Amino acid sequence: MVQTNCRLASNIGIGVASAIAIIISILTLAITIRLRRKSKRRNQDLENLKKEIFQDNIHFKFLIFLSYCSRDAQIVEENILPSLKSYLRETFSTSRDIVCTGESDFVPGMRIIDEIHRCINKSLVVVTVITPAFLQSRWSQAECVAAVDRHRQVVILMKKHTDTSSAIVTIQNLIGQYTRGTWSDNEGVFVIRPSWNIICEGIIRAASEELRKYRRHNLIKSAEDVPLVEETV
Repeated sequence: MVQTNCRLASNIGIGVASAIAIIISILTLAITIRLRRKSKRRNQDLENLKKEIFQDNIHFKFLIFLSYCSRDAQIVEENILPSLKSYLRETFSTSRDIVCTGESDFVPGMRIIDEIHRCINKSLVVVTVITPAFLQSRWSQAECVAAVDRHRQVVILMKKHTDTSSAIVTIQNLIGQYTRGTWSDNEGVFVIRPSWNIICEGIIRAASEELRKYRRHNLIKSAEDVPLVEETV
């Protein structure tokens, strides 16, 4: 009787251990497959973005339109813009500038609002650097409104402790609906959260989604433009 009980306990233990091992194996396999699919999807997204941006005859010329107030130019051009450019150039293996700014890409002599619209139209994602100065600038606000009107993905990098209670409704809606990066600049020490790696991955995902949306729209439009052929009896 004792031997039987021991064997039973042993068999139960072996069965439980085997079941646990099988479950762990299945979970490991599922996680591995998911990670591989995620990696494959990301690589495909990067290839699609490269084809879209790096061919002269395609609609989009830039990955990003960087929107910021001219009063914040020094901190943006010393800390934010170089980091964006560096990461994206490495990711896309290119020396070409794929970040658009008003400072470098607005054409002199043109109406400001027209240049805002042109640059946003040529960019997949709008990155806004929100500060107290940004919220007081009508042109910065106009860039946000133009981005929303054109259904662009907006990635927010907001200075810590910025009071947005008096911001226009468009900006308040963006802040209320989307996650964002935050940064501070204390005595020349610039700190941003989350890391640039995570922020830029978010930008790439947003750009990929924007590109898919643009292509779906074009497919629908192309289908609608196909002339109907009347059947002959």
